[in-house]
Amino acid sequence: MSWRRALLILLIVSLAGASPAFAKKKKSAGVMVDSLVATVDNETISIEDVQVERDILSRTNIWFSQPQPPANPTEKDAFNEMITRSLLYNQARKMGFTEVPDDELETMLEKFRATFTSREEYTTWLENYDLRDEDVKQTAKDLKEFRSIHRCFFRCLIIEKYLTKKIDIQVKLGLPTYLADHEAELRQKNPQATAEELKSLAEKELYNQKLKDHIAELKSRSNVVILRDRYN
Repeated sequence: MSWRRALLILLIVSLAGASPAFAKKKKSAGVMVDSLVATVDNETISIEDVQVERDILSRTNIWFSQPQPPANPTEKDAFNEMITRSLLYNQARKMGFTEVPDDELETMLEKFRATFTSREEYTTWLENYDLRDEDVKQTAKDLKEFRSIHRCFFRCLIIEKYLTKKIDIQVKLGLPTYLADHEAELRQKNPQATAEELKSLAEKELYNQKLKDHIAELKSRSNVVILRDRYN
């Protein structure tokens, strides 16, 4: 298990039982033109999508756009994360990453469900956002029109698998040089760290740098259109 996967799982577990950080907001069925805030190639993002994403991020702390998750994510934070995920997910699919094991998806979903105080609170949250969880009983009459919560976590796992192949190889090859070039700086910032701890810090720094560069590259050759000034 990579340190990133372990961190993702740890963050979700640590938030189990947490109360909602944001007010629930009802999302109307369908996407109205005046609710669109951006497009990424052929994918649309609405203000309702951003609100849902913000709530999910507050519960999971699973971020790809920021190495240090914000304590209180704003709508703009969530918006930037959605842009990043769209770019990474689309590229992952192009590279053939289209499947994840059912047990991995279910494990991540169950940890997310555990961030609610009860199953009733969870189902209420789902229906307030017009979401459905195929493994949880819900009573909404128009359930078939709701979006699947599975999609969010499926995309997270696809992105994680893609980055493991794409970025991990670059980090493995570049780590000796990076560590040699930055060891003195790392030692100054972390005087009590062991050699192994310094190596781990260098690995994380290099990974974050490579990921940031890759996201910038994907954005430069994608058609990202931001339709609301407040998200620029």
